[in-house]
Amino acid sequence: MGGLPSLVNVTGNQSKLMREVFGPRVDTQYFDEHHHIDRHHGEMVLKKLIEPLLNEYGDQIVPDILKGFEEFRYLQDLADKDLQVQIEWAGHLDEAIDYGKNLYAQIEDGSLEVPLETFIEANGERSTTHTHPDDRLLVIETGEMDFWPIYGDRYHFGPGDILFVPKHRLHGSVVTSAECVYHQPLADGMARRESQPVALNQAHA
Repeated sequence: MGGLPSLVNVTGNQSKLMREVFGPRVDTQYFDEHHHIDRHHGEMVLKKLIEPLLNEYGDQIVPDILKGFEEFRYLQDLADKDLQVQIEWAGHLDEAIDYGKNLYAQIEDGSLEVPLETFIEANGERSTTHTHPDDRLLVIETGEMDFWPIYGDRYHFGPGDILFVPKHRLHGSVVTSAECVYHQPLADGMARRESQPVALNQAHA
């Protein structure tokens, strides 16, 4: 049901934005194709689904149809906000690094007591992009890994490097040394008691 009112406009605007940012030679076929075909999908929803249902059951089903559109819009808004928070976190990783160091210092001095959750991985071990249901720290003890906050350049982490990874933030990594020993102490709840950068704070919205 979202084809006609949403994807047509979104993909059209995405194609326009790509050309404005990268110039007329950029390949926008993916967005252009969706912009074209989703008009057809929207017409299919109207002609082959909504109108036959109205003819069969009458106006009594109109509230349910509208509810479906509103529920879809609500989920779309949630997805848009989540993507915005993801980009803000990934774009402020230096702040997340500093924040993680401050939290881990409290673990080391004993003012915060949380299990370290230690992992030992060999060269080439991959953590495919995933999320966690809780705030965590990434603490490299020995070895090295490349880390991706879902877009942009990779970050290369080595011994002593620390990162704050908020809940629900997509990320992945690959071990680049013979072996990597790292910890992921749960920071859930710790972050809410601290003053933190805007990008991190929004991750809990």
